[in-house]
Amino acid sequence: MEGRGYEAIKLTVIGGIGSLILGLILITLLSPYFASFYKLTRPYIHFAIIAVVAFMIFSERKPRKILSAAFIILLSGIFGLIVLNSQILPQEQLLFPVLTGMFGLSTLIVSFSETSHLPEQKEDFSLGISTKEILKSIFLGSIAGIIVGFLPAVGISEAAVMVQYLGGRGDARSFLVTLSGINVGNEVFSLISLYLVSNPRSGSSVAIQQILSELSFYDVLLLIGVICFVSGISALLTLYLGKQIPKFLVKLDYKTLTLSVITFICAMVFIWTGIVGITVLLISTAIGLLCAYLEVRRSHCMGVLLIPSICFFAGLTPSILSALRI
Repeated sequence: MEGRGYEAIKLTVIGGIGSLILGLILITLLSPYFASFYKLTRPYIHFAIIAVVAFMIFSERKPRKILSAAFIILLSGIFGLIVLNSQILPQEQLLFPVLTGMFGLSTLIVSFSETSHLPEQKEDFSLGISTKEILKSIFLGSIAGIIVGFLPAVGISEAAVMVQYLGGRGDARSFLVTLSGINVGNEVFSLISLYLVSNPRSGSSVAIQQILSELSFYDVLLLIGVICFVSGISALLTLYLGKQIPKFLVKLDYKTLTLSVITFICAMVFIWTGIVGITVLLISTAIGLLCAYLEVRRSHCMGVLLIPSICFFAGLTPSILSALRI
């Protein structure tokens, strides 16, 4: 919105590539201890998730926003318990309308209702952040990305907020580098965790597990090679397209573009999940819009996965489902 979109793109590329290199080094050094740490912490993982939820709530700081955040997490959590443990949709299709509504459609509706426009982008491609700050952000992002890989249901945005708060990284540019670092670090660890702890931690790792039931050390080396190769190509393409695409976007009517994407999303949900999926989409969208109305971060909607995860690891799910008569 300040006309420095390309700078933001460059920062995310730098954060991603930096975290890829540092993350691989850290994972290599710490790999002998991951399996033991995973088994040791597994019985207590719900306490760590509770701590994350508490941090998310109190990070809003103002009393009204703290109460609003707690309400959103509780509301989305109850919704998650009901939807994830019902038979209304196949499990492999369920998260599509849930997450699309909370984080996609609700954002687009808010954007459509406002007088948004894409300003002309500046040709100044310099970075308004020091090398020292970039390195700090990459380091924090790499560490957080690996930690997130251990915690079920904890998303990238929650980890980024925690790192920003605990590490004192309040600057927007540092946030972009850190966020990208967490994203890449988490994806790298999610793939390698198949070999380290025999547990997929992402959609891509689940797909790989279905193709390769057991990973050998040489399979891991192949995966790392693929990751590095693809990341290099992606970085170059991102930097190139980051200069070209905004030239076309500023010529488009923003409301028409937004409405087209909303229509496309609803059509895809209907095609894949039918009228039941549309119903789930509308409910999850309403919860996402409630975040905007209460002026709290939309990341609190991750309660849809966090609360069910806490209940599962604490062994409370059967009792809660019985009480809800599900």
